[in-house]
Amino acid sequence: MKKFAFLLAAMLGLSVPVMGDNLLKNGEFERTNANGTPANWIVAVPKGGSCKTVTTGAPDGGSVTFTLPEQGKFSLRQLMTKALQPNTKYKVSFKLRGKNFKASVLGMAFINEGWSKANGNFKLQVTEKWQEYEEIYTTPDFKKQAWLVFYGLKAAGTVEICDVEVEALDND
Repeated sequence: MKKFAFLLAAMLGLSVPVMGDNLLKNGEFERTNANGTPANWIVAVPKGGSCKTVTTGAPDGGSVTFTLPEQGKFSLRQLMTKALQPNTKYKVSFKLRGKNFKASVLGMAFINEGWSKANGNFKLQVTEKWQEYEEIYTTPDFKKQAWLVFYGLKAAGTVEICDVEVEALDND
């Protein structure tokens, strides 16, 4: 619908901002790299684990699935330095589900270079049905890099992530 509104405005020669634009690239995981991982994202999985992108079938597009047969750590991150400002509030939303998934920590956070500062949800819970998360987070102070990262520690089983959005807020 957003694309249609933008296209209609462009055809009419209007300059109408479309509210709620996603600052992430490929947040619906509809594009993949040659190795099957999501385009515009950096993936880390332990030996024996896998990351696979499914471009359809999730609530609003594709999803990324991490499968870890034994305990390990994984991450999915996107560099957002050009899209984000330090110490600024953004609305983050996404959906999760899993199967036989357990982790000592499952989190989503904005992080800075070197991960010396972070702000996010470090206690995500996974169920077998899609669960939606939506919250406002403030980016940490950063000088060189800002990332959005999903990660698991001592994780095993399968977890899926979809419909990831980062939206700017009126920070006045």
